[in-house]
Amino acid sequence: MAPNYHISFFSVKNFKGFDFFEMNELGQFNLISGDNNVGKTSLLESLLLDNDLIQTLHNLNSIYWIKHNLSSEESRKRNYLDYFINNKSGNKSIHYSFAPGIEFRIDKGDVRLQSSEVVEKFHTKYSSLNKIGEIAMLFVNNKLQDVSPIEYLTESHLISGTILPNNIGFTSRMVKSYSFLINQDFTNKSKLIESLKLFIPDIQDIWMLENQFGENTIEIQQHNSNQLLPLTSFGDGALKMFRLILRIMTTSNQRLMIDEIDAGVFYLKMKEYIKVILLTAKQYNVQLFFTTHSKEFIDNYYLAISDLGVSVQSLSRFIRLEKQQSGRVVARNYSYQQFSNAIELGNEVRY
Repeated sequence: MAPNYHISFFSVKNFKGFDFFEMNELGQFNLISGDNNVGKTSLLESLLLDNDLIQTLHNLNSIYWIKHNLSSEESRKRNYLDYFINNKSGNKSIHYSFAPGIEFRIDKGDVRLQSSEVVEKFHTKYSSLNKIGEIAMLFVNNKLQDVSPIEYLTESHLISGTILPNNIGFTSRMVKSYSFLINQDFTNKSKLIESLKLFIPDIQDIWMLENQFGENTIEIQQHNSNQLLPLTSFGDGALKMFRLILRIMTTSNQRLMIDEIDAGVFYLKMKEYIKVILLTAKQYNVQLFFTTHSKEFIDNYYLAISDLGVSVQSLSRFIRLEKQQSGRVVARNYSYQQFSNAIELGNEVRY
């Protein structure tokens, strides 16, 4: 049986704008809202932290170079880890936990200034490296778990990030994922086609072709037509649905973070769009964390999970982030019943 990376508790300290943040009683589907600049995107990025040091570094480097439109090599040269560390205290450590009583800590520093235990572990693991810069160290409950050069990353790991930023459209990485994991899988391909019918009602098939520049593209074939049209010609909604369903299918038993899930989706299609996403995630056992500040999307999320019944309602949470006067951000977690009561009473739940 594949490992399950779903979480019901999460805390993080010293990460971007969070001095300390905690949320618990999480569900499989977690819609996150809150005021502008409260930390919704930072929360999604913090969920890239992993109990494996190398995977954490790959995840953080990946989202850094995507957000800043850099190559992976350029982002490593810019010391991407500094971007995520909150330096208010001068402490170059990130603390996080997926279960009470088990704390992970990532420290950053010059290997020459570390304890003999760190130095020995580093030189044993990376004896072949000639040039040594800053390293990252993972501690679990203050016990050294692993060490790694911050720049020691390979391209293969960078494809497997589990966050979908809002500002990314059609990319070569998306085509690669489709090619490797879906194109020859008839069952998954059929499900992807069915999902796209919300935005392309007469879709018949999906083709991956090479264009005149030698690049692979995704083309759509419609019923009663021999002409193939690029996926990008069907609008933002179709492209977003393709990306989301593709990523859900390739993230089984893991958690997937989606920033501004409503962006590019026409409000009249939102309820069915949400249903397709939740049911697909349920089928592939993917835990979702997704953000919005749209009242229309929140209302349609409520309508969608109400239609889908108890099996989905019991898995659903609505989480509102609030910044207190002290500057600390807190999470207000609503079960489906609490969320339903608030909506029915007409309460403002976004902020």
